[in-house]
Amino acid sequence: MIKQEEKPTFTDSAKVDNIKKFIMEFKDKSGNYKYLDRIDNLSSSNLMIEIFDLFDFQRKSTNVFEIWEFFMKQTNEAIQLSKRAIKEIYEARFGSKDESLDIEILVDESKLEISVSDAIKDKFVNKLISLQARVSGESEVRVRITKGIWVCKNGHTTEQLEKPSSCPTLNCNHRDLELDKTRSKFEHFRNIYLKDFSNVDHNSDTLICEAQGDLIDSVKVGETVRVTGFISIENNKNKFFNILHLLNIKKVNEISYQITDSEKEIFKEWTSQPSYWDKLISSIAPNIHNSKLMKASFLLAFVGGTRWTKNQRYWINVLVVGDSGTAKSKIAEWGKTVLPDVSWVSSNSGSPKGLFAGQKEQIDGEKILEAGPMITSSGRGMLCIDEFVRSKEIFSIFYSPMETGVFNSATVGGHADLPCETPLYATGNPKKSNKWDENKSILENLDVVERSMLSRFDLIVIAKEEENSKERKSIAKSILDSDDEIKTNSNIIDEVSLVKLLLCAKTFNPTLTQKAKEVIAETFEDIYSKKNSEESEKFAETNYRFVGTMARIILAISKLHFHQETTEEDITLGHSLVKEMYAQRGLNTNLANTYIDRITQLIFEILKESKTSMTDLEIHTALFSKFPEKLDTLRNDIGKEGCSRSKNKRWRSIMDSVEDSVMVEVQQKHPRKLCWLHDQRTLD
Repeated sequence: MIKQEEKPTFTDSAKVDNIKKFIMEFKDKSGNYKYLDRIDNLSSSNLMIEIFDLFDFQRKSTNVFEIWEFFMKQTNEAIQLSKRAIKEIYEARFGSKDESLDIEILVDESKLEISVSDAIKDKFVNKLISLQARVSGESEVRVRITKGIWVCKNGHTTEQLEKPSSCPTLNCNHRDLELDKTRSKFEHFRNIYLKDFSNVDHNSDTLICEAQGDLIDSVKVGETVRVTGFISIENNKNKFFNILHLLNIKKVNEISYQITDSEKEIFKEWTSQPSYWDKLISSIAPNIHNSKLMKASFLLAFVGGTRWTKNQRYWINVLVVGDSGTAKSKIAEWGKTVLPDVSWVSSNSGSPKGLFAGQKEQIDGEKILEAGPMITSSGRGMLCIDEFVRSKEIFSIFYSPMETGVFNSATVGGHADLPCETPLYATGNPKKSNKWDENKSILENLDVVERSMLSRFDLIVIAKEEENSKERKSIAKSILDSDDEIKTNSNIIDEVSLVKLLLCAKTFNPTLTQKAKEVIAETFEDIYSKKNSEESEKFAETNYRFVGTMARIILAISKLHFHQETTEEDITLGHSLVKEMYAQRGLNTNLANTYIDRITQLIFEILKESKTSMTDLEIHTALFSKFPEKLDTLRNDIGKEGCSRSKNKRWRSIMDSVEDSVMVEVQQKHPRKLCWLHDQRTLD
């Protein structure tokens, strides 16, 4: 039997010398002394050591001391001895001993990646590990003694962490010793509680982490983080727990979306370009074919409107229902991956406390209010819930927060009102089959959802299986498109630019114009009067909340166009979305009475009568020759720039509206020619 060669052992002093050798000799690619320069220019209490620098140094070194292995497998000892090494280097370089020098050693990452459930077991104790998780709660900042100096009434001092029961000095019987706070040393820390980031169950496993120094305030509850540290087993009231001592925290998928002034100007220019809205919609989940209403609804929910009065909500709630396999959940998955602060959960894995907040005693005995994504995303994010309509048991807790944006924590043992101004994107399939029945109302199809719950959703989209063979083939092709094919598509905005544009749009606070208010009121009256027909059950959820819904939609569209107030283009686009939403259920709404709708209807008349396809110039000329009694109105509505789509924003908006009609076909692109589809049914 071959005897394994024993590894050499090192004293603490030898280990410190080897750490000092790494710090003083390691050079970066430019030949600079990376860590020595950091010590010379120490501007904070932290020194970050990069784990692959240790690996690189060990690989090139002839020294038998394996410094990388030491940090990976005996992390706690390596950190403590590194502090000692740095103090000795500092003293040698600056010629004096600085007792106040208190350095926190951080390590950027570990090659050993584990899960939360792995971390609460004993396998990885005192090893350098990294893991990803969601911050479910945090304790208050606490203080503990690291060096205690206790003084009795006779002036005798005793150095120990806990208060002595009596003075240990010979012949001194004093028992009431006081802590000398000036000579004692303290450290601040905070417990951070982590859960598996894919699970929002209030009762799932929790990992206790201890943060010190600058890491104390580095994360917020609800954020998904990647943490690096080492695990120790500690006793708390005769109970033993695994504690992850944090050496680094990074926010997962955090991209520094710093928007420059030049980028803002570029985005503003984009908003005035032809087909900007179509390009924007196509850029939402670009691997999903068509589904424009669903994509637009998701986009508006993410951006939100503005609060036009103190008591009106600005966030937009969306419900997408219909046939199975129509990408209702796929768009949420895309949002979670690409957009900041978007959470996506399955209703089966979420509980009321997990989604909102619940007071829970942590495994270390600490009682904290754990906040879920509806609270942590308030005012900055969005929550997507898959199969929301199947979870009747959680409906009741959503009623008030969806409308007021406030969650009363008294329901979970507290006495505070927690903000939850979080837009909701919810999905669901019909209860009794995977096929939507057009002859039934939404309430009848879903069965379990109540009318009062439906009324809290601003946009309700019905996703139907495509019946057109050509469209089905296009859908299949889009599923097979690679990421590279999507990235090279000139009709799609790249992901980073898209996120920057949306974040920039969120900063705008447009106001509602009088024209917008008039259109909203007229549309509400139109829909409300029509819902009182024999088909009223299909629109039963429509009530006075619709007024706020349409205002939020128009304001969100205005934000996406970087407007300071709602324009007629914003109003028309918002009205067309509402019109399309109700048309899915068989309700046809009246026109919005904007210049776009007025001119669009006149162009429809011209195209219907024309036996050939027509260019923009031919349509423009025909308008003035066919309707001479409306010359002043036409000039005012169309503008002085004429029929140039690139120069005349009004004409471009009119023609975009014309081309959106199912009855109009683009027969030729260069030059653009439109024709009326006479072989189909006419518009209502």
